[in-house]
Amino acid sequence: MNKIGLYINPSKSHSFENAKRVVKILKDNGVEVYGAENTKVEMMETGIMIDEKKMFSESECIIVFGGDGTILEAVRKMGKNHIPMFGVNYGNLGFMAEVEENGIDVSLDRLLKNDYAIEERMMLDVEIDGFDSEEHGFTALNDVVISRGANTRLIDIKIYGNENLIEEYRADGLIISTPTGSTAYSLSAGGPIIEPSNDSILVVTPICPHSLHNRSIVLDANKEISVFAESKDKNLIVAIDGQKFFEMNQKPIHIKKAVSTVKLIKFKENNFFEILRRKLSERI
Repeated sequence: MNKIGLYINPSKSHSFENAKRVVKILKDNGVEVYGAENTKVEMMETGIMIDEKKMFSESECIIVFGGDGTILEAVRKMGKNHIPMFGVNYGNLGFMAEVEENGIDVSLDRLLKNDYAIEERMMLDVEIDGFDSEEHGFTALNDVVISRGANTRLIDIKIYGNENLIEEYRADGLIISTPTGSTAYSLSAGGPIIEPSNDSILVVTPICPHSLHNRSIVLDANKEISVFAESKDKNLIVAIDGQKFFEMNQKPIHIKKAVSTVKLIKFKENNFFEILRRKLSERI
C-alpha cells in the first residue's frame, strides 16, 4: 500500500499517542499518510498530509482510531468511495473495530504484507420524501431509527414491503437494522442477533411497543420497505446510523438494500460468535 488514511477520534485517550507511532511505522515503509482536519494540531509534527478530501478519495486503506461510532462517522464521510478500513477499538464494545490497542503492531505488519481478508457489509439506501438523498447521502450501515424525539405521545407506524402491509405498530419508534446493526440499538430494543456477513435479510424492531404481541420481524433485504409514521405532535425524528437526524414531519421513508457495501479489513481468525460472547460478557 502506498497511501493510507488515519481517521482519529480526538476524545479517546491514547489515540494520538498510538497514531503517531503508526505514522512513523508507515512512513518508514514509504507509505504516504493522510489525516483529517480535526487532528491537525495534534498531528502537525508527524509529517502527515492533512487533507480529508484526499484521504477519503485516494487512500487505499483507512485506519480508524475509535469505537464503532467513529467507524460509522468515517463511513458517512467516505461517501460512495468505500475504501477498505479497519478500526482500532477505543470504544465500549467495538463489534466493527477489528483491532484492540495491544494488537496494533501485529495488525499493521500484516496490513503492509497484504496478509488480511476483506469482509463486505450490507448497507441501506434511505429516501425521505421532501429531502434530496443525493445531496445528503442517505446510506446506513447500522440502522434507520424513527422516533418520537422529545414528544410525549406514541407514534402510529405502518410498514410496507413491496407495497404490501407487513405490520402496524403503536410505539415510541421503530428500528430498521442491517445484520451489522443487529448488535447495536436493535439488540437493546430486544431484536435478534444476525451474523453481520449475511446480506439477504434486515430486521424491523419496534421501540417500546404498546402491545403484548408486537415483536421484531426479519425481512428479505430485497424488499423495498416503506414506513409511514404519524403522531399528533407531528415533529417526528429519523436518525441514520446515529449520525444524521431529520424531522420527518410525517413524510414517508423508503428503504432498500444498497448496491454498494462497506469493506472491513479482517485480521483475526475468531468467528463472529466468539467475539460476540467476549464483548457482551465484558458488559456484565
